[in-house]
Amino acid sequence: MRPPIPDLMTIKPPKLQGFIIGGLLFILLSGGIIFGILQLASGELTQLLGVWVSLVVIGSPLLLMVGYRLYGLITARYILERDGFFLQWGFSFEQIPISSIENLIKGEELQIRLRPPFGFYWPGCVIGKKKVEKFGLVEFFATKVGRGQVILPLKGRSLVISPPDVETFHQSFLDIVRLGALEEIPVKSIRPDFFSARLWADRLARFLILSGLVLILCLLGYLAFRTPGLPGSVPFGFGITGLPDTFVPPSRLLLLPLVGGFYWLVDLVIGVWLYRLKEDRRIAYVVWFTGAFLGVLLWGAILHLLRAI
Repeated sequence: MRPPIPDLMTIKPPKLQGFIIGGLLFILLSGGIIFGILQLASGELTQLLGVWVSLVVIGSPLLLMVGYRLYGLITARYILERDGFFLQWGFSFEQIPISSIENLIKGEELQIRLRPPFGFYWPGCVIGKKKVEKFGLVEFFATKVGRGQVILPLKGRSLVISPPDVETFHQSFLDIVRLGALEEIPVKSIRPDFFSARLWADRLARFLILSGLVLILCLLGYLAFRTPGLPGSVPFGFGITGLPDTFVPPSRLLLLPLVGGFYWLVDLVIGVWLYRLKEDRRIAYVVWFTGAFLGVLLWGAILHLLRAI
């Protein structure tokens, strides 16, 4: 005979794999950023200058994302009681009355392996959203895929979780349903309203912002590759006759992508400020477009200068 179901049962998903992989990612990204900063601080002009800049610029936001995913794992827990099911994962929270859960579906009962679409997750930390015809909008708060998952179908949406023992969790749920709820609790669904997440979800905004950044970084890398092989002085301006009239050391060419990078950063800040208000978003798109267009102009200017050598 099984022991009686407690009024409150706190369940933590298996976290070891997620912590190991996430911890390694955190260490690698931190090391890459520090190494990039040290290389830039040395002041040496090498063909790898663009790589050092990329380590810092790209690694920093990735490090923050990994850190938040690890925080989510630390706080991850499911609570099953007579009145409802509760979920805590980072800044996300779910409160669902037991009567709202139609039934539980084990991952092994499905013919497909449910997992989020391409996104920022790894084995042991399966987080994301996906639309599935049978389940509606599916949100993943799990550390496993396939057999280790449990799907909670709700009204118009579903949650995917991964208790450490699927069979025990399933049986406990059935026992609680038979006991019945002591009181009806309201549905609560809280998600962190990260402005950056809403901005990143906008495809046009993402394309314009990344286009400007990629153009500048590629130009910086191109110059870092070409500069060591250039003569002692290169054209930096043209006279009214169309011939070069100003010559500078090759390293001076790096001013152009640096100015472009500063302009892109200013554009990013102004665009983000405008994007907050829905009626100003078109202006934000125009601002970000100018940053990308400047990158194209700088590429044209650099190539034109180098052809004049």
